[in-house]
Amino acid sequence: MDRTVCIDDTAKYYLKKYMDSRTDNNLALFVSGIAPVRRLERHGVREILEAA
Repeated sequence: MDRTVCIDDTAKYYLKKYMDSRTDNNLALFVSGIAPVRRLERHGVREILEAA
């Protein structure tokens, strides 16, 4: 699913840094940190936020 979002220059800068650092070939913007790399889903985001 494609979505268009508006981001400012700071967010664009950090998203580019993040994308440049990735070594997988998954098309999802946010992916899991463990192999096999898969699209990060809602429960994964929830776990990350609860751990923060």
